[in-house]
Amino acid sequence: MGLHFCQDLLFKMGSTLQVESSLNLGTVFYFSLDCPQGAAKQ
Repeated sequence: MGLHFCQDLLFKMGSTLQVESSLNLGTVFYFSLDCPQGAAKQ
């Protein structure tokens, strides 16, 4: 359920959840996002 939630949230933000798995080494989940810089607060 947690991975599905993350995948859905990333999809809504324009990204995807990537997975790399290696026997006897484990699994890595990763993603990338383009985040525009916000305006500076004064």
